[in-house]
Amino acid sequence: MARKKETADAAVKTKSKNKSDAAVKAEKKNVKNGSKVAAGSKSAKCKTKNKSARCLAWEEVEKLTLLEGWSSDGLSMEQIAHNMGISKQTLYEWMKLSTYISDAIKKGKEVSDYMVQNALFTNALSGNVVAQIFWLKNRCPDKWQDKVEQKVEAEVDNAGGVLMIAPRLEDNDG
Repeated sequence: MARKKETADAAVKTKSKNKSDAAVKAEKKNVKNGSKVAAGSKSAKCKTKNKSARCLAWEEVEKLTLLEGWSSDGLSMEQIAHNMGISKQTLYEWMKLSTYISDAIKKGKEVSDYMVQNALFTNALSGNVVAQIFWLKNRCPDKWQDKVEQKVEAEVDNAGGVLMIAPRLEDNDG
């Protein structure tokens, strides 16, 4: 059994020099399960038999690389759909049907999100006051929130009438 696994892993490695990580993982999984289906082929990861040929075409490695790149460049879902020649609704449907498509878009978004986070952090450290405020409000909301909580105390006499109302401001220290 171990020998069979080693042979399958070696076969996948030699066939997948230019494939994305997602495609390589899927192909390894298919080989381990005894399937000889290549990632991106018509049978790979199909959740339904109704997946269109156009959707399947976008599971090819080159097209997945495009999707990841567009997502990494910060394109909106609407812009990505436009580049694919489909509607935004169709893109969301394809993402439900194809883990390859959804994973490529998610991976691209992660890259650009990290880049923006690093840029924000760098700007905050270099003295950009707006970046500092944004960072602190989001990272330490308990100390750097905009709203001020106000408590009102009232004393009531025995007849039910209000004797005194006094607002009390809460400070951030508790």
